[in-house]
Amino acid sequence: MTRVFPEKGIPWADLKAEVLEVQKDDPKWREGRMLMSCYFVDDALMDMTREAYGMFLLENALYSGAQAKARKVGFATITQFEDEIIKMALEILQGPEGAGGNTTTGGTESILCAVKAAVEHAKAKRDIPGTPRLLLPFTAHPAFNKAAWMMGLEVARIPVKEDGRADVAAMRAAVDENTILMVGSAPCYPFGVIDPIRDLTEIAAEHGIWFHVDACVGGYQAPFVRKLGYPVPEFEFNIPGVWSMSADLHKNGFAAKGCSTVLYRDAALKDYATFRFEDWPYGSYTTATVVGSRTGGALAAAWAV
Repeated sequence: MTRVFPEKGIPWADLKAEVLEVQKDDPKWREGRMLMSCYFVDDALMDMTREAYGMFLLENALYSGAQAKARKVGFATITQFEDEIIKMALEILQGPEGAGGNTTTGGTESILCAVKAAVEHAKAKRDIPGTPRLLLPFTAHPAFNKAAWMMGLEVARIPVKEDGRADVAAMRAAVDENTILMVGSAPCYPFGVIDPIRDLTEIAAEHGIWFHVDACVGGYQAPFVRKLGYPVPEFEFNIPGVWSMSADLHKNGFAAKGCSTVLYRDAALKDYATFRFEDWPYGSYTTATVVGSRTGGALAAAWAV
């Protein structure tokens, strides 16, 4: 086997020079390349983000929130960051009194949490005769299929209309007794258009189905675009039928990777995605999201931005 690990340490100055040389071939994201991957405002914001991130680089955000409460030990600062981030997020997205949520490492994790919550809610509240099923517009993010693959669910992707938006009539016709979750995007990745969220939620409400808005791209941009006077379709929690929402702070919220939010109309709903375990020698292990350990730096940076 070819040896890769160096026989002795290399000074950081030499390593940095090597990194900078390799980096020359990367896309020039400061110039607008990789627009859907790198979200850059200016150097001043990036410097502030980097400093805030570095201050909490080694703190483990696992020991905050639900786990800190369960173990009665943890990082109070990171817990405060998350609490305030969620409160600000719900204010932007018109969350009602009693709404709640969690920060995650990215949009995929936010979607996984929402799907898991919907699955467990359906198990508790409904009689599902077959395999639980997700009902999506064809343009919905692949993370929903990833969640279905991980959880043993079925997925129905319904063709959209010519304008790229969900076909309300087709979605209505596709509902069946196994449908536990319906989805709309705000906006969808392929075309950047917002689905007719209110119309879709009315279908879900008729059948007692959980409705999720994937606002990973637009959640922290669209409300401000609307304030500028542009006609942005409604998608927020002011629509009564929206149960949960995913929205990324590290996209158009301009925070550092990786920080997203999964929000719930009723804070009690997030319990359906919370994992609790005590049957081992080290006490309670409780996580409200998928991952365990994660850096507190991402939360500090998002809070600062």
